Amino acid sequence: MNFVTDIENNPSPYYLAKPTTDNILIWHVLIWNLEDDYASGNYIMKITFPETYPFNAPSFQFLTPNGKFEINSNICLSNSSYHNETWSPLWGIDQIIMGTISMFYEKNTSGIGHIKYDQQQITKLAKQSDDYNKSKLASIYSSFMC
Repeated sequence: MNFVTDIENNPSPYYLAKPTTDNILIWHVLIWNLEDDYASGNYIMKITFPETYPFNAPSFQFLTPNGKFEINSNICLSNSSYHNETWSPLWGIDQIIMGTISMFYEKNTSGIGHIKYDQQQITKLAKQSDDYNKSKLASIYSSFMC
């Protein structure tokens, strides 16, 4: 995987991503700078790549409450392990993450791990996300602040 080099050479205005220190197949992603109801939110996502990557799709979990996806539960997306039949080994880390971020803006999504909160609840969670990350996900969150 050359993902680390790709991320370092092409930083995104929407996320930071890095593998965990003890397992290159597990990545944490800090997503921010979203728009609309998510505007003030900072969301941490975990991507778990299978040993058979890139021939099989990764799994996604959100760790920060966001009103769009359940936390600590695998999420069904067309580019996730739930749908290896639509997975392409050509997807890079940026495409994987940006594809997931794009789902925040889809109003009528459904599937395993999807939830539908109203705008007011989503905005409240966005405002609380920084405090949540600092208290519940401190070690992960602080790793992005260095």
